[in-house]
Amino acid sequence: MPKPQLTQSTVNHLITLILDGSSQEAMQHWGELKRDFRTFFASQFSLTPEQKRHLDGIPREEVKNIQKALDEMHAKGGSVQLELPSGGNGGRLNITVPPGKSSGVTTDLSIGVFHCTFDANCDDWNCGWGP
Repeated sequence: MPKPQLTQSTVNHLITLILDGSSQEAMQHWGELKRDFRTFFASQFSLTPEQKRHLDGIPREEVKNIQKALDEMHAKGGSVQLELPSGGNGGRLNITVPPGKSSGVTTDLSIGVFHCTFDANCDDWNCGWGP
């Protein structure tokens, strides 16, 4: 069976299935995703040469930060949302981490959102925690 195209819908659907975690396949996919999201996307989606080049071109520091945010999100039960607006005007990757526990007693009052923005060519990645 051919791989689906990498689109907002296909990525978000697969991530939702993985985070559900109710199947062996979902757990295997999570293991692959947490090792390297770029390699995982390349194995799951039919990438254009341009998409592959842009995924490979994400700065190393941003890749490390995204992987850390994915680990924290998975540990705390958060979510991942990819936004790819029509018209090729760039996009956004949101990794939401629910409040955690401090000292095992109190709950933080804020929800962390790790977000990345990128331009229309999937270049110029800028990532960070915040609104």
